[in-house]
Amino acid sequence: MYPVHTDSDPIGALQFPRFELLLPLFMSARKEPILGRQVALDFRVRMHGGARPGAGGPRKPASAKRPVAHRVRAVHRKGDPVHVTVKVRRRIPSLRRELLARRVKQVLLNQRAKLENEAAAGVGVGMCFQVVHFTIQDDHVHLIVEATDKRMLSRGVMGLEIRIARAVNTLLGRTGCF
Repeated sequence: MYPVHTDSDPIGALQFPRFELLLPLFMSARKEPILGRQVALDFRVRMHGGARPGAGGPRKPASAKRPVAHRVRAVHRKGDPVHVTVKVRRRIPSLRRELLARRVKQVLLNQRAKLENEAAAGVGVGMCFQVVHFTIQDDHVHLIVEATDKRMLSRGVMGLEIRIARAVNTLLGRTGCF
């Protein structure tokens, strides 16, 4: 509580109200202190969020839970050309626009030059992955690539996708997946 100024005091000293005067404020109708009662916790069952009985539809039998069989990539031999398609998201404008096409070509040619420099210096993966031919479409890029094995094919395509995505995203001023 705030201090109270009394006029009867000649000095004008501040006095605090006595606690006995404030005690009725903390009492209930039954003369029990409100602050002294323990509050019970709310243990009601909530109906939003979490697992509920019957949620998610009927359970599938064990025979229907088998994983989907994916086709295994064919054995890749060194020097065999592979056709790769790199698709872009729907919200990205056409890759055939002059600025975007120029940037994608620049990335592909820079990748080729980088690998040639690594092969000449004997550093890095060298010519383990190379783009033989490419064509730029509106919403995807077709690539004919060569790689020494499956791992280099996968790594090379992933690295190429990342470089193209970064170049296009920088040009468009956006972030995220290609």
